[in-house]
Amino acid sequence: MFEKHRWGASWNKHVNDNTRLTPAKFRAARQAFHRAIHNGAKLLPIELNRYHVLCLDLIAPINAAYRIKRDRKFRKNVSPASTYDLLFVAMGIWLQRQHGSTDFLVATGDERVALVVKRAKSVNLGRPMRTHLADVANQLGLTYGPTIYPRIVDLVHAKNTDLEAALPGWDSKW
Repeated sequence: MFEKHRWGASWNKHVNDNTRLTPAKFRAARQAFHRAIHNGAKLLPIELNRYHVLCLDLIAPINAAYRIKRDRKFRKNVSPASTYDLLFVAMGIWLQRQHGSTDFLVATGDERVALVVKRAKSVNLGRPMRTHLADVANQLGLTYGPTIYPRIVDLVHAKNTDLEAALPGWDSKW
């Protein structure tokens, strides 16, 4: 993500004068991130396991069944989240089970991922979808409901107050 905001200004629509990282900010952000993940100081890198893959069945149906993001101005087709992105959420489902909802959240820079999770938490899912997801959750030893999905923060589109609330103590100067 840091590389996108340092090097992607010529073509990436997410990068503008307000979000572009100068060389000094880029270096500081990378160093802060490296300190945060070293020995799990603030962030703990997690390896993919089979339960993460199994939890994919709790998020992929939402992504496939519902048109999550609509571009109402131009009526363009909008691509769903990729399998890789959904696997990221699936990991979050299982890790939240292990660590608890108050001590875990998924941070993403992809708006589609955040919107898929938001839709998954909706109580307005169709009955066949809810039944299917409840069956999948039961097979995994989980209880289906909106709380099965992890808290998520969209790092690109969130307001500073939302970021500070989601990530207390995080230095967001960069």
